Amino acid sequence: MQPAFKDTKGISSDTIDVLANIAGVMDSMASADKVTDDDWDRIIAINLTAPTKLIRAVLPFMRAKKNGAIINLCSKAALSGAAAGVAYTASKHGLLGVTKNTAFRFRDEGIRCNAICPGGVMTNMARSMNKETMDLEAAAVWGQVLALHMKPGEMPHVTVSEIAEAVLFLASDGARSINGVALPIDNAWSTI
Repeated sequence: MQPAFKDTKGISSDTIDVLANIAGVMDSMASADKVTDDDWDRIIAINLTAPTKLIRAVLPFMRAKKNGAIINLCSKAALSGAAAGVAYTASKHGLLGVTKNTAFRFRDEGIRCNAICPGGVMTNMARSMNKETMDLEAAAVWGQVLALHMKPGEMPHVTVSEIAEAVLFLASDGARSINGVALPIDNAWSTI
């Protein structure tokens, strides 16, 4: 991530219109009493620190042209404490805070910052989980909440395409008055 923004001399103020922070990794469902330092540091670095640094890197260009849209992919975990382990939950709560802070701070400069908070989506995120440190006790508790959203064996309701469409909409002029929102795309999972 650093090399991409280390030298910004070749980037003009007309170059960056949209930043979509999409990347993220899942934790091992560990609660506060079992999370390892390595898992905590990795999850926070990827899910919170990297997006914040990317926002910091693009803001000068967006401020120069008084226009820009930043979309952060958060999670249902940004809205609840009952969706994942402590590291993932903290990282997504933190990213939602960055979203709202950025939206408010730069609202008068033509810069919008919004969050999309998907529920279960069929992606490869499960591969990012550290199976060696999996907190099976906490995962069982989390499974009770998941069962309210999906029946056992059922696939997630939300598609990657639906998330992409929301990103495109929030980046568009049609969303120019939408700023600082946390948009759940989760088939009402965030209502529980």
